[in-house]
Amino acid sequence: MGKSQALSSFFRAALQRSKTPSAIPVAVPPTTTRKVLELCVSKTPSAVPVAVPPTTTAKVLELCASKTTAGSATKLPAKTLKKCTTPALETASTAAARSVRIPIPSSSSSTIKGSTKTRKKPPRKTKQRRPSASSTLPNIKLEASNIGSDVPPLELTRELESIMLGLPCDAEGASDELSSGNVLGIPFLRDLTNTDPSQRKEESRFRKDKFIFSSSQEHHVEKITRRIAEKFGSEKTLDVFGKLGRATGAKEYDALIKSCLKIARETKDDEIISKQMSMCSHILTMMMEQGFQIEENSYGPVLMYFIDMRMVQEFDSLHQAIKTGKPSSPARLGYYEMLRYIRVGDEQKIQELCNMISLGCETKNLKVHENYFIALCESNRKNDILPLLDVIDVTKFESMEHISTIFNSFGRLSLESFTMKFLLACKSCDYAAENISTLVCSYATGIPHLEVEDVSLKFKELHSELDIKPSIGSYEQLIAYCCDELKVYVALDLVNQINEDQLSLSMDTFCKLLDAIDESRDYILVRRMYSLLSNHDLQPTTDTFRKMITLSVRIKDFDLAYDMLEDLKNRGLKPTANMFNVIMGGFFRQKNAHSALKVLKEMELADVKLDSQTYSYLIGNCWNEDQIIKYYEKMQLDGIKATKHVSMALVNAYAALGHFEKAKQVLLDKTIVDEALDEVKSALVSALACHGQFFDAFGIYKEIKDAGNNITSKATVNLIEQFPSDGETSELLKLLEEVHDSEYRVDACYRVVLHCIRNKHSSCLIDLLKQIVEIFSEDEVAMELLFDEFFAIIADTEQPDLEMALKLLRIIKSELGLSPSRKSLDFLLHTCGKAKDLAHARSVWKEYEIAGLPYNVTSHLRMYQVLLACGSHTAAKSLLTKIPKDDPHVRMVVEACQVSFKSKPRKSIQEHQIESKPRS
Repeated sequence: MGKSQALSSFFRAALQRSKTPSAIPVAVPPTTTRKVLELCVSKTPSAVPVAVPPTTTAKVLELCASKTTAGSATKLPAKTLKKCTTPALETASTAAARSVRIPIPSSSSSTIKGSTKTRKKPPRKTKQRRPSASSTLPNIKLEASNIGSDVPPLELTRELESIMLGLPCDAEGASDELSSGNVLGIPFLRDLTNTDPSQRKEESRFRKDKFIFSSSQEHHVEKITRRIAEKFGSEKTLDVFGKLGRATGAKEYDALIKSCLKIARETKDDEIISKQMSMCSHILTMMMEQGFQIEENSYGPVLMYFIDMRMVQEFDSLHQAIKTGKPSSPARLGYYEMLRYIRVGDEQKIQELCNMISLGCETKNLKVHENYFIALCESNRKNDILPLLDVIDVTKFESMEHISTIFNSFGRLSLESFTMKFLLACKSCDYAAENISTLVCSYATGIPHLEVEDVSLKFKELHSELDIKPSIGSYEQLIAYCCDELKVYVALDLVNQINEDQLSLSMDTFCKLLDAIDESRDYILVRRMYSLLSNHDLQPTTDTFRKMITLSVRIKDFDLAYDMLEDLKNRGLKPTANMFNVIMGGFFRQKNAHSALKVLKEMELADVKLDSQTYSYLIGNCWNEDQIIKYYEKMQLDGIKATKHVSMALVNAYAALGHFEKAKQVLLDKTIVDEALDEVKSALVSALACHGQFFDAFGIYKEIKDAGNNITSKATVNLIEQFPSDGETSELLKLLEEVHDSEYRVDACYRVVLHCIRNKHSSCLIDLLKQIVEIFSEDEVAMELLFDEFFAIIADTEQPDLEMALKLLRIIKSELGLSPSRKSLDFLLHTCGKAKDLAHARSVWKEYEIAGLPYNVTSHLRMYQVLLACGSHTAAKSLLTKIPKDDPHVRMVVEACQVSFKSKPRKSIQEHQIESKPRS
């Protein structure tokens, strides 16, 4: 049964059961509050507030910690963690247990005396929503989920909290002393009757600063809900919302719907698809029953899924249900209706709707026609759009976003005459100048096959023609476009123009520029960015300074990084441990341990506490075992938990010292959580491989894979790099198959190809090169550089393998259908010269003409060298006349070739006869 048939059966049946009660009880008071979740977690007593890192993600959660006073007696349950299943590692640990001293934290639980009474917060009365009378979406019957059925409450609490706070479960700041009771039954507030009022006020301020959701962070709601759904599943996440006893808003429901659709799109299992789409229907039903007015954010992704999958019947059923359910914008449904007909190719219905647009220009239908037209524009239906442009007046459309979309399509469809017509119409209709400027930008950025520099030029030309000045909104829209294309230099030129026009740059655009610099690796531009702070009177945050400090360290400008730290303090902002960690890591990478250790003193002066990342840097760069133990014990005294980064640092530190058995024993630490164990194992594989222990590393890799666990792409690439020359190629190819991360895939393919070239394994070259072509399908320059490197490596060997080079050329031409680059042919010609193979050199010489590459000075010099090396002096003398000798460097190369391949003078006939006479 296909996807369409499987979904047709459940969706049509679901719509007929519109009055069937839901099998999942909904215990969520339907209020309009925007707060997402309040996870009440029991923590250990302390006079100091819980040190949760101040991440932006944490602000989504209102985490009211139930604490106890000093002297409480709470015994912590021991956490059950996965033990290392590697026999080799277990044997190693047993053998070395007699004398090895490894800093591994104790797994024993601690006890705290005393007890704490808690007080539940009285339930807040909320005004109930009136269920929609026209709600026709059904309650789909689902299996009742029990959150604690397969996940221990303590584990669930840890994982939920870590997701909410944006931390790994083993990260510093996560709860390590939690109540063993029901995770969803913890009281909302702790007992504060015996505490000082000033302390209560301080803790209240702390909670607001860390965990209260604000309207400026709305996008984090969707992110966190999606992460919970990915971790526990959509059904359990919905059950969590009910059991929390707090309001669940439309944003949470929307995020759950998107999570279901993501799963449905990524699978081919009809049963999973049916289950996920059933959940979407169930969520929409719940929203209607709770009185939510169904917005496009809720139903739009579901309709688009049906459109993309060409599920016509399911689309029609949901479309009708939403339409009768009185959505907030009924006209918007016309957009999806038109897209549905376009996707399935129903030209008759498309023409019917186009006729409705051209004939019915009444005001009451204008919004519907507007949405029909938007769908046509987004689908690039030029033949349908052109007749309508003589009828409709886009200046009457209400949505500025829709008008921008239309002008962007004008750019894609090269409709410049209509663009100017409507722009002039907008100007005559007293459109705001900033809106016209936005439309100009939308048109310019939509023009295809136009370089970013030319887009910027077109933007300026159109503003000049219309006699208007660019607005700050259009400038920032164009800067965002440049950042998406990673053309940061062009974006910074626009920033200079903004400064000249005396406009103010927004902080959001400033951060986009920083992100684009990081992605494009134009790190040097951070200096220009830093100067913008004063020129534009911007108000940067600590996160902005963190990004700039990171970029400064990447260009090894530590003085600039320290200047930024000082500027941050002058602005009344407090530096974070992460900023100092970045600087410390940069010094360690430069092998400057003295300056790296000075960072510790600077952190102390700035009153910044060391965190687990700081200690991971210190441990990973220790020069003896005593240093490792010293820092690890200090970390424990500071009350900092050992994260996966600390465990990986221990592995690398012991491996660097040659203590490989101790590096292996780190895996036996029971405080390493399951989620981090694979990464720590991968670090061990990398460390062993990079320190000459390939066979140990490969053995552990095999055991990890046999146990069904994963290994990181970085570790696999390190194995490929250290793979022995006499190793089985089949094993090498299996390693390549394990590299799934695109960031490492290119490097892995490159190293495998080099291994095959150096060891003359040509049988698998075709498949490897095809993978490279697929990876670089949109970047021909990078692909050319990679192929050039392959030919260069063959040419640089002492005894080059000409046969392998020629086979590589045939694969590129015949199997891949590509033309060799000039540099590749130059290197191949050089290989022929070293092999003194004139016949193949002449065939390579013809390849320049076949590839459409005219001969230049370099190619002539290469061929001149080949002719001399092969003893063809007459041909070399003839070719020399074609080489221009104006450049002194060219003359030097010619003279060097003549000296290197100087022919011996021919002997005279008399000398030859004398030598041929027998001696007496």
